[in-house]
Amino acid sequence: IARVKNVSAVDQKRKKQSKVKLYLKIQEVNDENPLMLIDDQNEYLMGRKASAVDGVITSSKLIGRVHCKIVRNGYSFSVVDLQSINGTFVNGVKIRPNEMAMLSDGDILRLANKEFLICVEEGEDVNSQNCAD
Repeated sequence: IARVKNVSAVDQKRKKQSKVKLYLKIQEVNDENPLMLIDDQNEYLMGRKASAVDGVITSSKLIGRVHCKIVRNGYSFSVVDLQSINGTFVNGVKIRPNEMAMLSDGDILRLANKEFLICVEEGEDVNSQNCAD
Protein backbone atom coordinates (compact mmCIF):
# COMPACT_ATOMS: atom_id res chain seq x y z
CA ILE A 1 0.00 0.00 0.00
CA ALA A 2 1.39 3.39 -1.04
CA ARG A 3 1.13 6.25 1.38
CA VAL A 4 0.34 9.76 0.11
CA LYS A 5 1.99 12.58 1.97
CA ASN A 6 -0.38 15.39 2.91
CA VAL A 7 1.17 18.65 1.64
CA SER A 8 -0.16 21.65 3.52
CA ALA A 9 -0.64 25.12 2.04
CA VAL A 10 2.31 26.35 4.15
CA ASP A 11 4.60 23.67 2.69
CA GLN A 12 3.50 24.60 -0.83
CA LYS A 13 4.21 28.29 -0.14
CA ARG A 14 7.71 27.50 1.19
CA LYS A 15 8.47 25.42 -1.92
CA LYS A 16 7.30 28.26 -4.16
CA GLN A 17 9.35 30.86 -2.24
CA SER A 18 12.50 28.76 -2.46
CA LYS A 19 12.20 28.74 -6.26
CA VAL A 20 11.53 32.49 -6.55
CA LYS A 21 14.68 34.56 -6.82
CA LEU A 22 14.99 37.70 -4.73
CA TYR A 23 16.72 40.73 -6.26
CA LEU A 24 17.95 43.95 -4.71
CA LYS A 25 17.86 47.04 -6.90
CA ILE A 26 19.87 50.02 -5.66
CA GLN A 27 18.88 53.23 -7.45
CA GLU A 28 20.66 56.54 -7.00
CA VAL A 29 18.29 59.28 -5.81
CA ASN A 30 18.18 62.87 -7.14
CA ASP A 31 20.42 62.39 -10.15
CA GLU A 32 19.69 63.16 -13.80
CA ASN A 33 21.26 59.85 -14.82
CA PRO A 34 20.62 57.62 -11.81
CA LEU A 35 22.94 54.73 -11.19
CA MET A 36 21.09 51.41 -11.07
CA LEU A 37 22.78 48.44 -9.45
CA ILE A 38 21.12 45.03 -9.43
CA ASP A 39 22.35 42.51 -6.89
CA ASP A 40 21.64 38.82 -7.39
CA GLN A 41 24.65 37.55 -5.45
CA ASN A 42 25.09 36.53 -1.82
CA GLU A 43 27.65 39.29 -1.21
CA TYR A 44 27.94 42.49 -3.19
CA LEU A 45 30.66 45.10 -2.62
CA MET A 46 30.00 48.79 -3.36
CA GLY A 47 32.52 51.60 -3.75
CA ARG A 48 34.66 53.63 -6.18
CA LYS A 49 37.44 51.14 -7.01
CA ALA A 50 36.27 49.26 -10.11
CA SER A 51 38.78 46.44 -9.71
CA ALA A 52 37.68 45.71 -6.13
CA VAL A 53 33.87 46.07 -6.09
CA ASP A 54 30.77 44.72 -7.83
CA GLY A 55 28.84 48.02 -7.83
CA VAL A 56 31.04 50.92 -8.94
CA ILE A 57 30.00 54.40 -7.79
CA THR A 58 32.07 57.15 -9.39
CA SER A 59 29.76 60.12 -8.79
CA SER A 60 31.31 61.09 -5.43
CA LYS A 61 34.92 61.15 -4.21
CA LEU A 62 33.55 60.94 -0.63
CA ILE A 63 32.52 57.32 -1.18
CA GLY A 64 35.24 54.89 -0.17
CA ARG A 65 37.10 52.68 -2.61
CA VAL A 66 35.44 49.67 -0.96
CA HIS A 67 32.72 51.42 1.06
CA CYS A 68 30.21 48.75 2.07
CA LYS A 69 28.99 45.23 1.48
CA ILE A 70 25.43 44.06 0.79
CA VAL A 71 24.78 40.59 2.22
CA ARG A 72 21.92 38.24 1.36
CA ASN A 73 20.54 36.57 4.49
CA GLY A 74 18.28 33.87 3.08
CA TYR A 75 15.20 35.83 2.08
CA SER A 76 16.41 39.31 3.16
CA PHE A 77 19.30 41.74 2.69
CA SER A 78 21.64 43.63 5.03
CA VAL A 79 24.37 46.23 4.59
CA VAL A 80 27.75 46.23 6.35
CA ASP A 81 29.91 49.37 6.50
CA LEU A 82 33.50 48.42 5.71
CA GLN A 83 35.14 51.07 7.93
CA SER A 84 34.39 53.87 5.48
CA ILE A 85 35.57 57.34 6.46
CA ASN A 86 32.31 59.13 5.59
CA GLY A 87 29.89 56.48 6.83
CA THR A 88 26.98 54.32 5.73
CA PHE A 89 23.43 55.23 6.78
CA VAL A 90 20.09 53.41 6.56
CA ASN A 91 17.10 55.79 6.71
CA GLY A 92 19.30 58.48 8.25
CA VAL A 93 20.76 56.25 10.98
CA LYS A 94 24.52 55.72 10.82
CA ILE A 95 25.59 52.10 11.10
CA ARG A 96 28.74 51.13 12.95
CA PRO A 97 31.69 49.74 10.98
CA ASN A 98 31.51 45.97 10.46
CA GLU A 99 27.95 45.72 11.87
CA MET A 100 24.94 44.56 9.82
CA ALA A 101 21.85 46.67 9.29
CA MET A 102 18.74 45.20 7.65
CA LEU A 103 17.58 46.62 4.32
CA SER A 104 13.91 46.65 3.35
CA ASP A 105 12.03 47.69 0.26
CA GLY A 106 11.73 51.49 0.22
CA ASP A 107 14.68 52.16 2.53
CA ILE A 108 17.15 54.95 1.76
CA LEU A 109 20.78 53.83 1.85
CA ARG A 110 23.25 56.71 2.08
CA LEU A 111 26.93 56.22 1.33
CA ALA A 112 28.80 59.39 2.37
CA ASN A 113 26.83 62.09 0.50
CA LYS A 114 24.96 59.92 -2.05
CA GLU A 115 21.50 58.48 -1.43
CA PHE A 116 20.13 55.29 -2.96
CA LEU A 117 16.59 53.89 -2.95
CA ILE A 118 16.41 50.21 -2.03
CA CYS A 119 13.97 48.05 -4.01
CA VAL A 120 13.50 44.37 -3.19
CA GLU A 121 11.84 42.41 -6.00
CA GLU A 122 10.87 38.80 -6.53
CA GLY A 123 10.88 37.02 -9.85
CA GLU A 124 12.66 34.82 -12.30
CA ASP A 125 14.50 37.80 -13.79
CA VAL A 126 14.63 41.47 -12.91
CA ASN A 127 14.92 44.33 -15.35
CA SER A 128 16.65 47.68 -15.08
CA GLN A 129 13.50 49.79 -14.82
CA ASN A 130 13.38 52.42 -12.11
CA CYS A 131 12.27 51.27 -8.68
CA ALA A 132 9.16 53.45 -8.78
CA ASP A 133 7.99 51.87 -12.07
